[in-house]
Amino acid sequence: MKPEGKESLTSFVAAINVAVDRASSTGFTDPLYVTLLADFIQIQCFMEDNLDLLEFEIPSKLHKTIVDVAKVKEAELAVFNTNKPDIFIVEFKNSDEQDKVLKAFEMMAVLGNRAYPCPDIYIGNEKADKQLCRIILEVIRKLFSDK
Repeated sequence: MKPEGKESLTSFVAAINVAVDRASSTGFTDPLYVTLLADFIQIQCFMEDNLDLLEFEIPSKLHKTIVDVAKVKEAELAVFNTNKPDIFIVEFKNSDEQDKVLKAFEMMAVLGNRAYPCPDIYIGNEKADKQLCRIILEVIRKLFSDK
């Protein structure tokens, strides 16, 4: 990994740790979970070079979060179990339904309501660094497997 990627990853992990500590001390986990969900979905789009991606693997501990966000945004989606432990599949009905949720995530960032800053997955490039994206997704997965 390039030095810029390592710096971005280090900053991201430090920011998540602060957010986790804050959520643990206050008991208010919703902002953290919504932010993690936002990153998990958006990074999968960048990994596939497809912002209209409709199917996502999500950590099981974010099940309630995606269902709640979809309900508030009136987005239609289906949830499926997988043969992978602690993972489920979310499939949006179409790109308009997916867009309702992505716009909510974008607005959350614009309004400064994220639990931690957006990860720098571009590290100065035009396209997202896929190796860094894979590692960030794994960091988020491990965060939930340890809980």
